[in-house]
Amino acid sequence: MKRLFNLSAYNLDWFNNDWQQVEKFCKKNGLVGVELLAKGVNENICIEKIPIKLIKGMHLSYYLNWLPLKTGEKQELNLSEIIDNYRQELRLASKLEVDYVIFHASHTSMEEIFTGNFKYTNKEILIEVANIINEVLVDLDLNFKLLFENLWWNGLTFLNKTSALNFLDKINYENKGFLLDTGHLMNTNLKLRDEADGLEYIKRILADFQQDSDLFYGVHLHKSLSGIYRQNNTDKLYEEFKDSNDLDKKSRLTHQLIFNTDQHLPFSNKVLNEMLQIIEPIYITHEFTCATKEEFNNYLKIQERALQGE
Repeated sequence: MKRLFNLSAYNLDWFNNDWQQVEKFCKKNGLVGVELLAKGVNENICIEKIPIKLIKGMHLSYYLNWLPLKTGEKQELNLSEIIDNYRQELRLASKLEVDYVIFHASHTSMEEIFTGNFKYTNKEILIEVANIINEVLVDLDLNFKLLFENLWWNGLTFLNKTSALNFLDKINYENKGFLLDTGHLMNTNLKLRDEADGLEYIKRILADFQQDSDLFYGVHLHKSLSGIYRQNNTDKLYEEFKDSNDLDKKSRLTHQLIFNTDQHLPFSNKVLNEMLQIIEPIYITHEFTCATKEEFNNYLKIQERALQGE
């Protein structure tokens, strides 16, 4: 299993905007490269300076309430612009010769993030996602893996194997598969209280996919144990959300809940390897949300020790 770390245009300054420093960081930590977030690349990075051999994967942009479903939300995203943006990002990924790209197969309104009462079923959302992706892919000559990542909102969650496989069958692209986000999967269970419980939960769900484990090409590796936070804070934040007519404030409250729900913390339990052996992914990405490079380094060391069985 090859190991990567997540990098965006917005934290390249950790490396003084110098790709040689990124390469040195990878070598020092036993990583084969990076998974690059597509958002902001064209605006903030000179594409010609990116060392192609370093970019193994690309995470495409993602949106919350974006599908052409009658959600009743006031902020309507322009779907044709989103499709054009995805096509541009896929062309960029092809230019960088990545091994894979990642797409979030989900849809939710801001209010649903607070209530968990989703208007549309997983099936309805995944049918629509497949339709849009197939439109995005028309006439594009691509060679990399197209991977779909799970979230804890309706859409692709991996809580239902049949639903996940049926969705993948609808994608008109041969070189396709899944990317498991371990923290997102843990977010589907509010009762998890420690890392060991979380890993056992993930193992139980992945056991159902064992015969289709080859579909899991990659893993975003991190933990999330936010159940107590969500139980103590969601209702309070939702009251603020409902009481406000300011769209910016509503958006801030929504992202506050998302940020504190999806913790992106490192695993420290070596049982981690038992979980990974169920699907044996090609790539493992250390995916952390950190304010500083020093914090990222600390998280990386903790999780690497767990991977090495220490």
